[in-house]
Amino acid sequence: MYIWILRRIGSGVIVIISVMVIVFMLLRILPGDPVALIAPNARPEEKEKLREKLGLKDPLPIQLLHYVNGLAHGDLGDSVYSGGKPVATLIKEAFPNTVRLSSLALVCSYLLFLPLGLLVALRKGTAIDRAVSSMAVILQSFPSFWVGILLIAIFAVYLQWFPAVGYKGPKYLVLPAITIALSLIATIIRTTRLNMITILMQDYIKAARARGVANHAIIYKHALKNASLAILTMFGLQLGALLSGAMVVEWVFAYPGIGLLTILAVVRRDYPLVQALAILLSALFVTINIIVDVTYTVVDPRLRKVSSN
Repeated sequence: MYIWILRRIGSGVIVIISVMVIVFMLLRILPGDPVALIAPNARPEEKEKLREKLGLKDPLPIQLLHYVNGLAHGDLGDSVYSGGKPVATLIKEAFPNTVRLSSLALVCSYLLFLPLGLLVALRKGTAIDRAVSSMAVILQSFPSFWVGILLIAIFAVYLQWFPAVGYKGPKYLVLPAITIALSLIATIIRTTRLNMITILMQDYIKAARARGVANHAIIYKHALKNASLAILTMFGLQLGALLSGAMVVEWVFAYPGIGLLTILAVVRRDYPLVQALAILLSALFVTINIIVDVTYTVVDPRLRKVSSN
């Protein structure tokens, strides 16, 4: 099993390095002069200084070596905007905000919607099943930016219960967290419902019922435990996406997280910041996927045997 984990970590490192090289090369081979895009109104001598600062005068392999050397020493470069502020500092300021928002949104959505998914699975084909499933699909069909604007209009402007934009305390998390949670409702409910219905139709569940095992024991000890693998996969994917920054939501609420920082970096063509964010986001996805895969082996002993072979 330990060898399997080391292999997963090794493949993850290869993915991160590949992303770094691809993003680095793409940003430099795109048509147009990067300096002209970054500072179109600068004087020629200022453009030359910026070219020198970004290392654009060197051949591409030399530029890549310099960048890798900087990464090895913890230097992600300096932001072209933000007054030359170190990229690492900008990320350190934004990442905790995204973690707060993502954690609150995920915890709330799973505490509320996972039981609903379980309920509709146990009430398959009833009015409750149809009502909850329809509500989930309708809520997810609304674009996140529209839901965010609607919540701002009602709860921030009209009722004035919560602040609309920025982050200065816990109250600023409520509206964007609700917006994100509502966007996850259909996925959580439908995945839980489908997996629970499939498992409840299995022969070993029917055998347990025939032996007179209590219904609550069948649901929580057998069915829900086996459905946990699919729920865990869904949770890992959603966690990776949210930690990468719920970009639309953070943009609507002007929330200072990774998502807003990524949008601003792309719009401003802040190449050092774009490169660093691409590496960070790929590393997050890889790390979360490895953690989920390892957790599989803890939850399901059958997978532990496979990974040991």
